[in-house]
Amino acid sequence: MARNKYEVADVINRFLPQMNQSKILAHHKRILSAISRCRTAALGSHTDKCDGCGHIKVSYNSCRNRHCPKCQGVEKEAWIVMQEDMMLPIVYYHVVFTLPHQLNPLCLLNPKFMYDLLFKSAWQTLDTLARDPKWIGGQSAATMPPHPLAVLSLKCPLDIYPTASESFSHIPGLKK
Repeated sequence: MARNKYEVADVINRFLPQMNQSKILAHHKRILSAISRCRTAALGSHTDKCDGCGHIKVSYNSCRNRHCPKCQGVEKEAWIVMQEDMMLPIVYYHVVFTLPHQLNPLCLLNPKFMYDLLFKSAWQTLDTLARDPKWIGGQSAATMPPHPLAVLSLKCPLDIYPTASESFSHIPGLKK
């Protein structure tokens, strides 16, 4: 496979020093640092030796950051295939439920309560629409993972992303 002329790490190394560092969140700085050092001498190396011919190959260690395109691409694709294999052969719809940013102080005080409330409210809304004969008139299902950044930091809106089954296709505004 041919190597790309530029990599994400090249862009980070070239432009990150020019950015206003005070505007970059600490966890974003850690991610950018990991990606920029991935598979370089900065993270160390290891050697592999062929038992047959004795050829030695030195490889730089990877950062193992889930955002890194070099070291997480294969794992990400494998995860997607595994998830697709578990899905029913029906159409799914992406729905977003978001708490207003003004409620973030409450989320900081009691995140478990606020997440529970958001999940219960979202499911009650989806279930009510599913059971109403005007919309669907039957049962439906949804998976509801939280937004990954909301779990790490409540500086962003508290979101959940239900994936609802095809039975919700009659509801205006839902996108496949």
